[in-house]
Amino acid sequence: MSSRQARKQARQNGAKAAGTKSPAGIQQSSKNAIKHGLTSNMIVLTNESQAKFDELHQTYIETFQPANGVEMDLIDQMVASQWRLRRIWIMQTAALDLKMDQQETEITKQFNRIDQATRVTVAFNALANDEKSLDLLLRYETTYTRLYQRAMNTLIRLRRDNQTDENPPESITSEELRNDPPSPVAEPVSSPETASDSPEFTEAITQLSPDAREPQPKSTE
Repeated sequence: MSSRQARKQARQNGAKAAGTKSPAGIQQSSKNAIKHGLTSNMIVLTNESQAKFDELHQTYIETFQPANGVEMDLIDQMVASQWRLRRIWIMQTAALDLKMDQQETEITKQFNRIDQATRVTVAFNALANDEKSLDLLLRYETTYTRLYQRAMNTLIRLRRDNQTDENPPESITSEELRNDPPSPVAEPVSSPETASDSPEFTEAITQLSPDAREPQPKSTE
């Protein structure tokens, strides 16, 4: 079995496992995915909203409509990365708010008057330079963003490859080649021929001969 046939068979088996591609089948498949709760139990923290995660998961399923288990896994990776990315955003905001609260007494001693932008800057510098926690949060943000993009790119590439396999380019068969008319062959153009015994030929030779070009001297007898 060729690699193309193997991929086609795998898609067919995956489609049978995932159900039909009708809207009802996609909806039922998405409900089953949320009902199992495997991804949500591993991603959602106890102080986070399970309903919000399920809503996000359902949105991605309805948008991308996975055709098999492989596509469902990639969508789960996208949802998990997006959920954790949102968590990092919340943690960055909470870290800055917490640091500003912790610095409240010291800020009051150092400044008679301070605007909110400066307060955030002081807290940001403390998190970035002293505690290094902000740098850690930024690295996690970059990691989850890359994981999200990698899963999406893989899903897009997988679907593009599957579409190419389902619609291979048409090839010319040997039967079609046999039925094609042969290409016309250009015949060489023959140069005009002059018969050697014709009067025109004799006259042309006479004109070209040296005796014909030079006049004969007169005899002095």
